[in-house]
Amino acid sequence: MGPSPAASAAPAGPAAAGGEPRFGVLMAPPLTSGSVVETARRVEELGYDAFFLPDHFNEVISPVPALAAAAVATSLRIGSYMLVNDLRHPVMVARDFAALDEISEGRAELGIGAGWWPADYRAVGLEMYRAPDRISRLREAVSLIRSCWTDEEVDHEGRWYRTRLIPQVRPVQQPHPPIMVGGGGPRILRAAAEMADVVSIGISLPSGRRADVHAAAGRATFDEVARKAQTAREQTARVEAQRARLVDMLLLRVVVDENSERAIDRVAAMHGLSPEQVRRSPYLQVGTASEVAGGLEGLAAAGVGSFVVRVADMESGAQVRAEMRSRRRGR
Repeated sequence: MGPSPAASAAPAGPAAAGGEPRFGVLMAPPLTSGSVVETARRVEELGYDAFFLPDHFNEVISPVPALAAAAVATSLRIGSYMLVNDLRHPVMVARDFAALDEISEGRAELGIGAGWWPADYRAVGLEMYRAPDRISRLREAVSLIRSCWTDEEVDHEGRWYRTRLIPQVRPVQQPHPPIMVGGGGPRILRAAAEMADVVSIGISLPSGRRADVHAAAGRATFDEVARKAQTAREQTARVEAQRARLVDMLLLRVVVDENSERAIDRVAAMHGLSPEQVRRSPYLQVGTASEVAGGLEGLAAAGVGSFVVRVADMESGAQVRAEMRSRRRGR
């Protein structure tokens, strides 16, 4: 559920109206029934602001065409969460997301990361470089993508990429669609704050094993997330452009139940954790709607301005958002 210490207000950015945190849904396992379009429509009905798709080969449909379908079917902001940078040339990413921004009439967001899961690289036979090199590639890729969206002519000769072209498709959003970069370690978070519009706080997973994600969440603390949000804010203050205006966070579980202890025990058993680990973890928000709302308000006070829930928890997430809005009106 997480504590609610006093802290500075969340930074500005592409957030929901009225200064409240924005809420999005990630269509990633565990999945619910229904197609991408049907799911996006339900997300919109529940009052969310954004709909995201991941980029792992073993999860769901290819993100860019599916996001285009969701954009036509709804009025949600739509985006990737997160593209694996090494799987595509930045020029192709820039072209695809310029088209997606046009199709959505200015509602596209590019979430992109350095890559962390060896299975993605094995699937296409690519070498997985060391983390510093993957982050270096990501820095260059983001700069090149931005150039493709804003420059009249692109002539780039870098360490990792080379291109020469005159971009033909421009995004609707000006100066360009928001770029979100995510990660769990301090190096990638500092890099994200320097180059992105949105910094997404992730769980540190040095093993690269997907099976370890809930165990890592069980070890996480509120203070750890607060430090990550502070890293993003402090780094932003050092960047002249001050691009990183929003801190985002993926919540692994959001479970609402009138019986908190029953729900905590159930989630703990499901993921091989102790009840105390579930209570303490900021990534596992479990309890009554009021208790979970309090936990998210604490994270918002620490600087998190955007929450993303998995599609299996979107009904609970909608209850929590309604509770947070009710509490705001009552102040």
